[in-house]
Amino acid sequence: IQMKLLNLDVFWLSFMPVYQHSIGAVTIILSAIVAYLMLTKTPEYGRALARYLMLMQLSILIVDIGWGFLVCPVFLFPLTAILCNGVICGNEASGHTGVVVLFQCTVQVAIAMCVTLHYKYTTIAKMTSHREISTVENVVVRIIFIVALEMPVIGIIIAGACQQDIQELLSNEQQLPLLTLINGADNLHGVAYTILRIIWIPIMLAVVVLVAIIISVGGCVFFVVQTLRMLSMETTSISERTRKLQQQMTYTLLMQLFMPLAIQVLPMIIYVISMSLFLFTPDSMNFLLCIQLCHASFHTVFLILTTPSYRRAL
Repeated sequence: IQMKLLNLDVFWLSFMPVYQHSIGAVTIILSAIVAYLMLTKTPEYGRALARYLMLMQLSILIVDIGWGFLVCPVFLFPLTAILCNGVICGNEASGHTGVVVLFQCTVQVAIAMCVTLHYKYTTIAKMTSHREISTVENVVVRIIFIVALEMPVIGIIIAGACQQDIQELLSNEQQLPLLTLINGADNLHGVAYTILRIIWIPIMLAVVVLVAIIISVGGCVFFVVQTLRMLSMETTSISERTRKLQQQMTYTLLMQLFMPLAIQVLPMIIYVISMSLFLFTPDSMNFLLCIQLCHASFHTVFLILTTPSYRRAL
């Protein structure tokens, strides 16, 4: 497929760093507020789960620090290239480090989510006397999640072998408008990849990403279904009131986790489609990135609004 001639509005070069810094600052403020609420306003019965929610919040905060301050990317999709305005973007090597940081930040949110759902499942299994779950099993399951989800990050590190000078890539792809834009801008760094340069690397990336998705999504679906199933059955292990309360708390937890996840994941799917089929434009991809970066604020505000003790405290 011949790639069409692409362009990037110069507006994004000045707007994106300011927008990303602002989103990052808002996330830091909201994270501080929700951390205070979790530490001081969480009821006794919810404090164990709150520790996992704090882990989730910390992961999301690190995402916005990575995206909003360390890297500050401007997408050139469907080209496999980004512009990098962050504090760690000074040359091609550090640009690749920035790409690895972006992936690692995103992966750690997925790890935190899997661990949180696993904790909820084990808690309900113990509470309802459904089955005994040993410490060894807990540790092994979490190690499996961590290893599976870190494999794509290792793949991205290896993909650095496909890195190419961004001006050279744009010249080879005959993207003269983008090349002129970059050459005319001061202190503008970028990182690009010719992903088919080493043919086994895209195959390896596809395999490890697929394995990570199967293990993480499959595990989370299993934990959610089993947790809801255990809570749907009457048992003598817990009172009816406690069972209903746990059902409500589980539904709330799922909403708190999956709403920001959708805001984060759906754009990523579109990015992959864009780069695979040469669809859309850099302008539309950066607009989508602006929406994606709101996921942390949505998550934090939604967490506060759906937790009665936090809502009352404000």
